[in-house]
Amino acid sequence: LFEDCRFVGYNDNMSIQGFGNVAASILSDFRMRRCVVTDAFTTVGHSQGLFMSLVDTVLIEECFFDHNGWNENLVGAEATIFNRNLYLSHDVTNVTTKRNIVVRSSSEGLQQRGGGLCEENLFIKNGGEGVLFGQFQSSWPSEAVSGTVRNNVVLDATDIAGSPRGVGIQFQHASGVECYGNIIAHLRSSSGNMFAISVSSQNTDINIHDNIIY
Repeated sequence: LFEDCRFVGYNDNMSIQGFGNVAASILSDFRMRRCVVTDAFTTVGHSQGLFMSLVDTVLIEECFFDHNGWNENLVGAEATIFNRNLYLSHDVTNVTTKRNIVVRSSSEGLQQRGGGLCEENLFIKNGGEGVLFGQFQSSWPSEAVSGTVRNNVVLDATDIAGSPRGVGIQFQHASGVECYGNIIAHLRSSSGNMFAISVSSQNTDINIHDNIIY
Protein backbone atom coordinates (compact mmCIF):
# COMPACT_ATOMS: atom_id res chain seq x y z
CA LEU A 1 0.00 0.00 0.00
CA PHE A 2 1.25 3.45 -1.02
CA GLU A 3 -0.96 6.12 0.56
CA ASP A 4 -0.63 9.91 0.94
CA CYS A 5 2.84 9.98 -0.68
CA ARG A 6 4.36 12.53 -3.06
CA PHE A 7 6.84 11.72 -5.86
CA VAL A 8 8.37 14.57 -7.88
CA GLY A 9 10.97 15.01 -10.59
CA TYR A 10 12.61 11.60 -11.11
CA ASN A 11 13.31 9.73 -14.35
CA ASP A 12 10.52 7.33 -13.29
CA ASN A 13 8.70 8.63 -10.25
CA MET A 14 7.43 5.12 -9.48
CA SER A 15 8.45 1.74 -10.91
CA ILE A 16 6.56 -1.32 -9.65
CA GLN A 17 7.70 -4.56 -11.29
CA GLY A 18 7.78 -8.27 -10.78
CA PHE A 19 10.78 -10.22 -12.05
CA GLY A 20 10.85 -12.58 -15.00
CA ASN A 21 7.72 -14.31 -16.23
CA VAL A 22 7.22 -17.09 -13.68
CA ALA A 23 4.16 -16.98 -11.46
CA ALA A 24 6.18 -16.84 -8.24
CA SER A 25 7.79 -13.59 -9.36
CA ILE A 26 4.57 -11.68 -10.07
CA LEU A 27 3.73 -9.05 -7.48
CA SER A 28 0.17 -9.07 -6.15
CA ASP A 29 -2.31 -6.86 -4.30
CA PHE A 30 -0.83 -3.45 -5.10
CA ARG A 31 -2.80 -0.48 -3.79
CA MET A 32 -2.04 3.19 -4.35
CA ARG A 33 -4.35 5.78 -2.85
CA ARG A 34 -4.33 9.59 -2.63
CA CYS A 35 -0.75 10.04 -3.83
CA VAL A 36 0.71 12.92 -5.88
CA VAL A 37 3.01 12.00 -8.79
CA THR A 38 4.37 14.89 -10.86
CA ASP A 39 7.10 16.19 -13.17
CA ALA A 40 9.03 13.03 -14.07
CA PHE A 41 11.48 13.63 -16.93
CA THR A 42 14.79 12.55 -18.42
CA THR A 43 17.06 13.57 -21.28
CA VAL A 44 18.12 9.94 -21.83
CA GLY A 45 15.66 7.11 -22.52
CA HIS A 46 12.03 7.00 -21.44
CA SER A 47 10.26 8.52 -18.46
CA GLN A 48 6.99 7.72 -16.67
CA GLY A 49 5.06 8.97 -13.70
CA LEU A 50 4.19 5.35 -12.84
CA PHE A 51 5.53 2.33 -14.70
CA MET A 52 4.15 -1.08 -13.76
CA SER A 53 4.68 -4.61 -15.06
CA LEU A 54 4.11 -8.18 -13.84
CA VAL A 55 1.59 -7.22 -11.16
CA ASP A 56 -1.74 -8.88 -10.44
CA THR A 57 -4.65 -7.18 -8.63
CA VAL A 58 -4.09 -3.43 -8.71
CA LEU A 59 -6.01 -0.49 -7.29
CA ILE A 60 -5.00 3.09 -8.15
CA GLU A 61 -7.50 5.40 -6.51
CA GLU A 62 -7.90 9.15 -5.92
CA CYS A 63 -4.35 10.01 -6.99
CA PHE A 64 -3.09 13.07 -8.86
CA PHE A 65 -0.74 12.59 -11.85
CA ASP A 66 0.53 15.74 -13.54
CA HIS A 67 3.12 16.67 -16.18
CA ASN A 68 5.00 13.38 -16.21
CA GLY A 69 7.38 12.25 -18.97
CA TRP A 70 8.62 15.60 -20.19
CA ASN A 71 10.10 18.99 -19.42
CA GLU A 72 9.39 21.64 -22.01
CA ASN A 73 12.13 23.87 -20.62
CA LEU A 74 14.98 21.37 -21.04
CA VAL A 75 16.55 20.35 -24.34
CA GLY A 76 16.33 16.59 -24.77
CA ALA A 77 13.41 16.19 -22.39
CA GLU A 78 10.64 17.24 -24.76
CA ALA A 79 7.34 15.35 -25.03
CA THR A 80 7.44 12.09 -27.03
CA ILE A 81 5.11 9.17 -27.66
CA PHE A 82 7.12 6.96 -25.26
CA ASN A 83 6.51 8.85 -21.98
CA ARG A 84 3.33 9.23 -19.97
CA ASN A 85 1.62 9.69 -16.61
CA LEU A 86 0.62 6.03 -16.10
CA TYR A 87 2.05 3.10 -18.07
CA LEU A 88 0.43 -0.16 -16.94
CA SER A 89 1.89 -2.94 -19.08
CA HIS A 90 -0.11 -5.76 -20.68
CA ASP A 91 0.99 -8.14 -17.89
CA VAL A 92 -0.64 -5.99 -15.21
CA THR A 93 -3.95 -7.75 -14.57
CA ASN A 94 -7.14 -7.27 -12.55
CA VAL A 95 -6.66 -3.50 -12.58
CA THR A 96 -8.95 -0.81 -11.19
CA THR A 97 -8.14 2.85 -11.87
CA LYS A 98 -10.70 4.98 -10.08
CA ARG A 99 -11.32 8.67 -9.29
CA ASN A 100 -7.85 9.84 -10.31
CA ILE A 101 -6.93 13.20 -11.83
CA VAL A 102 -4.55 12.71 -14.76
CA VAL A 103 -3.29 15.83 -16.55
CA ARG A 104 -0.63 17.15 -18.95
CA SER A 105 1.09 13.87 -19.77
CA SER A 106 3.75 13.68 -22.47
CA SER A 107 1.74 11.00 -24.28
CA GLU A 108 -1.36 9.08 -23.13
CA GLY A 109 -2.65 10.06 -19.72
CA LEU A 110 -3.28 6.38 -18.96
CA GLN A 111 -2.16 3.24 -20.77
CA GLN A 112 -4.20 0.45 -19.21
CA ARG A 113 -2.83 -2.23 -21.49
CA GLY A 114 -4.08 -5.22 -19.54
CA GLY A 115 -7.72 -4.10 -19.37
CA GLY A 116 -9.80 -4.08 -16.19
CA LEU A 117 -11.94 -1.27 -14.80
CA CYS A 118 -11.34 2.41 -15.54
CA GLU A 119 -13.97 4.58 -13.91
CA GLU A 120 -14.71 8.08 -12.64
CA ASN A 121 -11.32 9.51 -13.64
CA LEU A 122 -10.64 13.01 -14.95
CA PHE A 123 -8.20 13.36 -17.88
CA ILE A 124 -7.17 16.86 -19.00
CA LYS A 125 -4.68 18.08 -21.63
CA ASN A 126 -2.86 14.79 -22.09
CA GLY A 127 -0.73 14.33 -25.21
CA GLY A 128 -2.05 11.95 -27.81
CA GLU A 129 -4.91 10.32 -25.90
CA GLY A 130 -6.69 10.43 -22.61
CA VAL A 131 -6.97 6.63 -22.26
CA LEU A 132 -5.44 3.74 -24.20
CA PHE A 133 -7.14 0.44 -23.30
CA GLY A 134 -5.35 -2.68 -24.56
CA GLN A 135 -2.38 -2.67 -26.93
CA PHE A 136 -1.85 -3.56 -30.57
CA GLN A 137 1.48 -5.29 -29.79
CA SER A 138 -0.27 -8.15 -27.95
CA SER A 139 -1.12 -11.44 -29.69
CA TRP A 140 -4.61 -11.55 -31.17
CA PRO A 141 -6.88 -13.04 -30.00
CA SER A 142 -5.04 -15.00 -27.30
CA GLU A 143 -4.01 -11.84 -25.39
CA ALA A 144 -7.13 -9.77 -26.02
CA VAL A 145 -8.16 -7.70 -22.99
CA SER A 146 -11.58 -7.16 -21.49
CA GLY A 147 -13.12 -4.76 -19.00
CA THR A 148 -15.14 -1.59 -18.50
CA VAL A 149 -14.46 2.09 -19.17
CA ARG A 150 -17.21 4.15 -17.58
CA ASN A 151 -18.10 7.55 -16.14
CA ASN A 152 -14.79 9.21 -17.02
CA VAL A 153 -14.29 12.78 -18.22
CA VAL A 154 -11.71 13.34 -20.99
CA LEU A 155 -10.95 16.92 -22.02
CA ASP A 156 -8.44 18.68 -24.28
CA ALA A 157 -6.34 15.73 -25.48
CA THR A 158 -3.82 17.28 -27.83
CA ASP A 159 -0.84 16.87 -30.19
CA ILE A 160 2.53 15.46 -29.14
CA ALA A 161 5.40 17.79 -30.00
CA GLY A 162 3.53 19.05 -33.05
CA SER A 163 2.55 15.58 -34.28
CA PRO A 164 -1.24 15.50 -34.86
CA ARG A 165 -2.96 13.41 -32.20
CA GLY A 166 -5.84 14.20 -29.85
CA VAL A 167 -7.93 11.07 -29.13
CA GLY A 168 -10.25 10.68 -26.16
CA ILE A 169 -10.41 6.89 -25.56
CA GLN A 170 -8.80 4.23 -27.77
CA PHE A 171 -9.33 0.46 -27.72
CA GLN A 172 -6.75 -1.96 -29.17
CA HIS A 173 -6.90 -5.77 -29.21
CA ALA A 174 -9.88 -5.81 -26.88
CA SER A 175 -12.68 -8.33 -26.64
CA GLY A 176 -15.63 -8.02 -24.30
CA VAL A 177 -15.48 -4.34 -23.30
CA GLU A 178 -18.24 -1.95 -22.26
CA CYS A 179 -17.72 1.81 -22.62
CA TYR A 180 -20.44 4.07 -21.27
CA GLY A 181 -21.24 7.15 -19.22
CA ASN A 182 -18.11 8.98 -20.38
CA ILE A 183 -17.91 12.67 -21.29
CA ILE A 184 -15.37 13.49 -24.02
CA ALA A 185 -14.99 17.08 -25.20
CA HIS A 186 -12.71 19.75 -26.68
CA LEU A 187 -10.09 17.45 -28.17
CA ARG A 188 -7.34 19.54 -29.76
CA SER A 189 -5.31 18.63 -32.82
CA SER A 190 -3.44 20.65 -35.41
CA SER A 191 -5.04 18.44 -38.07
CA GLY A 192 -8.59 19.22 -36.95
CA ASN A 193 -10.94 16.91 -35.07
CA MET A 194 -9.48 13.48 -34.36
CA PHE A 195 -11.44 10.68 -32.65
CA ALA A 196 -13.40 10.93 -29.43
CA ILE A 197 -13.56 7.11 -29.23
CA SER A 198 -11.33 5.02 -31.48
CA VAL A 199 -11.71 1.27 -31.95
CA SER A 200 -8.49 0.44 -33.78
CA SER A 201 -6.48 -2.74 -34.38
CA GLN A 202 -8.34 -6.02 -33.90
CA ASN A 203 -11.35 -5.86 -31.55
CA THR A 204 -14.55 -7.82 -30.98
CA ASP A 205 -17.61 -7.35 -28.78
CA ILE A 206 -17.06 -3.67 -27.93
CA ASN A 207 -20.27 -2.15 -26.52
CA ILE A 208 -20.18 1.67 -26.65
CA HIS A 209 -23.30 3.42 -25.43
CA ASP A 210 -24.65 6.42 -23.47
CA ASN A 211 -21.57 8.62 -23.78
CA ILE A 212 -21.55 12.39 -24.30
CA ILE A 213 -19.24 13.54 -27.12
CA TYR A 214 -18.67 17.20 -27.97
